[in-house]
Amino acid sequence: MIFRVFFLLALLGLAACNDSKVEVADRTFPESVQESVKLGEPALTDKLESARKEAVELKAKGKLFDAADRLRTVGLDEEAYAIFAPADYKFLAKDHPDPSTPQVSETPSVMRHSMVLNGKKTWFTAKAGHLIAYGQKDQLTGKKDAKAAIFYMSYTRDDLPRENRPVTFFFNGGPGYASIFLHMAAYGPKRIVINAPYMARKLADNPFKLIDNEETLLDNSDLVFVDPVSEGFSTAIAPHRNHHFSNATTDAEIVRDFVTSYSNKNNRQSSPKYLLGESWGSARVSLAASMLEEAGTSNYDPDPSGQPVKVLSGVVLQSPYLSGDSCACNTGLPTLAMAAEYFQKPETSWRGARTLDQYADYIRQFAMQRYFPALETYNAAFTAATAAKEAILVEAKNEISAKFKGGMGVSVEGEAFSAETTDDDDVQVEPATLAKLEPILQEFRNIAGNHSLSWDDFASGNILTNRPAAKSLGDYDARMAADDYQTDWFDDTILGNGVKDLLPAFLNYYSSDVKTVKDWHGNDVLRNDDYAVTGQDVSADGLGGVADLTLALAFDPRLKIMALHGYYDTVTTFFETEKQLQQAGLDKRIPVHVFDGGHMTYYVEASRKPVKKVFDEFYRNTPGTPATN
Repeated sequence: MIFRVFFLLALLGLAACNDSKVEVADRTFPESVQESVKLGEPALTDKLESARKEAVELKAKGKLFDAADRLRTVGLDEEAYAIFAPADYKFLAKDHPDPSTPQVSETPSVMRHSMVLNGKKTWFTAKAGHLIAYGQKDQLTGKKDAKAAIFYMSYTRDDLPRENRPVTFFFNGGPGYASIFLHMAAYGPKRIVINAPYMARKLADNPFKLIDNEETLLDNSDLVFVDPVSEGFSTAIAPHRNHHFSNATTDAEIVRDFVTSYSNKNNRQSSPKYLLGESWGSARVSLAASMLEEAGTSNYDPDPSGQPVKVLSGVVLQSPYLSGDSCACNTGLPTLAMAAEYFQKPETSWRGARTLDQYADYIRQFAMQRYFPALETYNAAFTAATAAKEAILVEAKNEISAKFKGGMGVSVEGEAFSAETTDDDDVQVEPATLAKLEPILQEFRNIAGNHSLSWDDFASGNILTNRPAAKSLGDYDARMAADDYQTDWFDDTILGNGVKDLLPAFLNYYSSDVKTVKDWHGNDVLRNDDYAVTGQDVSADGLGGVADLTLALAFDPRLKIMALHGYYDTVTTFFETEKQLQQAGLDKRIPVHVFDGGHMTYYVEASRKPVKKVFDEFYRNTPGTPATN
């Protein structure tokens, strides 16, 4: 310690006299600590103890934030955070009741951490555990039905005022997936680097590093990653069974009920609340949003702070799969066109000097203004040509039948004869129609980078013809290609194991089946091997969508909603969502942000900061609104 003091004194001697702070061993000391260091170790110790004593007195008076500020003035940031955060707690599942019983423990594991956010060391608390999702209050008895024990993993900054601190609830899709993608690759404080679409074509050649997540949303909001019933460690509570929650309505009700339970349990009633759903999860949170708004404050306990309850502040639709009308067109064509350009050589690319967004706008205009109208004309002409040919064939049959009644090989019915004889390949659209549409076909070929495409390719939208040969080609990202793994499914294992390893190591949660295993890099790790990455399927009957978003906005017109998409996602396409919102009259109300990426836009390193920037603005512009019902 004496050596450290002399070392600090030497550094301070080199500092300019008018400096307000000095960097020492990667830590910034405030002026008060610098002055104490100059006075020597005893003076420093006295200063720290004095601050601690004052903090204890302030805390006893209920002035927690003043106590924390006093500790921070002398550099005791960790002790300042401990005023608000619970102590670390190791949860051993074997010591607690089965979560499928009403006696399920709602005590979570706890582990405190720090990381650098926006250039500043920030403390936060990681928790994992179950909460009971209670049904709506019985109007006669006031009792609530314990329906399911929902497993969650959360990251909270406990030293910030709760009435101003947002909390975001994350749900993946499938349906049937735990929240591994949004947690381990997108928005949690730790992430596994995927780096699509630039992954090595052999799986073993990919490093899949676990790193601190610079683009975590923890600077904007507390984060709660939720596993629906049958996924993760979530389960129905007897006498309920998991299959009772296997339809869209009961699934969304659990979301509503969990958000309410979490808020009541953690005194977050007055916090701004956000729902984020990915893929099918977007339908889940759309329906749940309307349910939350309809229920209003009826199932919330009063906030101990006396602040009014905030029911819901915003909804984020990540690569959404929603119910709702779109357009009578091939909404996947723009995505395929964007992918076709990706595989073209720069010197022959039809995109030229246009940015990605500019080229996407051009593709939208081509699709709506030229391709779809031309396709309608072509299909009408083809239908007419087919009908004309069938009429000729029927007439020929009748002539033959008149001459050879009952002859072998001749159908008795004209319709049967035409069905057996007509071949689409033989149908010829009028040359005049083809000549009129020829410029559109040529533009179609230019976009595809393939000048041999036929009218059949044009009619079927076969515009992506230049992908490389590979064992597996991507649907979730049309640019992906692999030689020894499935491009659309490899991440189940990588991210699933990531969560299983993070639970004991980072969240202090030990399930009943903890094993020592080798991780991706060959290191020994503890793994909660019984964590269910996938669970039961959920029926799409009553699937949430634009109608539910419309209803939620009717309850609260101030509700903020946005959608995020990747240009290269062929599973849930950006154009489909744009057209759905347009058909519902929501396109001016709900912005759609599209990025360089596939279904999981966050896999693309170059898109992570642009996505984060959109979230920063989203949270900043939506402080949350008190409920009036």
